[in-house]
Amino acid sequence: MQRSLNKGKIRIRRANLTDIRFLFNIHNQNIENGFFFSKKKINYSDHKIWFAKNISKTLIFICIKKTKIGYIRYDKFNRFDYKVSIAIKNTLKKKGLGKLLLKNTLKKINSDKFKVYAFVKNSNFVSKSFFLDCNFKKFKQNGYVLKFQK
Repeated sequence: MQRSLNKGKIRIRRANLTDIRFLFNIHNQNIENGFFFSKKKINYSDHKIWFAKNISKTLIFICIKKTKIGYIRYDKFNRFDYKVSIAIKNTLKKKGLGKLLLKNTLKKINSDKFKVYAFVKNSNFVSKSFFLDCNFKKFKQNGYVLKFQK
């Protein structure tokens, strides 16, 4: 059963340089949990280099409710295509926060003009179900790729 989250006073904003440690920690948390394709944790010095290079060209949004509780990242991989990645603190998962974050940021990136894809590990049934519940449809047979549909 999904627990509800009091959605009052939740803010979503673009990431900035003060978010570097938070993004590093939550990314590695998801590596530990086996949710991401990568199996290897990143080290902080590599993350700082990646962050400095990508902060201006990658759409990263931070979700805040008193403290930072998650992020959503849109990486452009073709002229009109983005792939989405979401990470929420373990203690706040299954409370509807990911759907709220996805819905609000899809509006911010103007998803009418872009295609948004979710690349999901075949073994990650939770993520498959999440994206299907958020109006994504299975797009490719080889691997598990979902495409957002309005």
